[in-house]
Amino acid sequence: MKIAVVIFAVLGLACALPAPRSLASDLDDFLALIPKDDFVALYHKYENDEDVKKIVAYLKSDDFAKVAHIVAQVPEIRDLVAYLEGNNVPIIEFLNKLADRLGLPHWTKYTAYTVKSTRSWRDFLEEAKKLIDLDQVMALVIDKLANSPDFQAL
Repeated sequence: MKIAVVIFAVLGLACALPAPRSLASDLDDFLALIPKDDFVALYHKYENDEDVKKIVAYLKSDDFAKVAHIVAQVPEIRDLVAYLEGNNVPIIEFLNKLADRLGLPHWTKYTAYTVKSTRSWRDFLEEAKKLIDLDQVMALVIDKLANSPDFQAL
């Protein structure tokens, strides 16, 4: 009977312990502050703007592909990608989804690429800035720096 009580006590304590945190969890906290659906809606609001079309065209161009290739070769970028991957942050998966949209080559473990609108690129940026509460972001940064060893190591 004593063994059963000990087993239940250990199980109870294990369930009561806080879940271990990780860098991936810390970064997810920041991503949770970004209203993704609002950004998608904002993009669709501006997607016919001539400036936005030019930027999208550039991001899909051979010139940008060359820049992306150069950036992928920078040792610090490769180190950062390796660090994030090593800490269970699926950055390569994200980069490859972005590469698919832009027609760029995939990253590997070793190379961590209508109607004229009256709105402008600057309007887009101004509205985008309003979607993120910088006070919340700063409070989260301060909290993570104080309480998360993984985030502190970043």
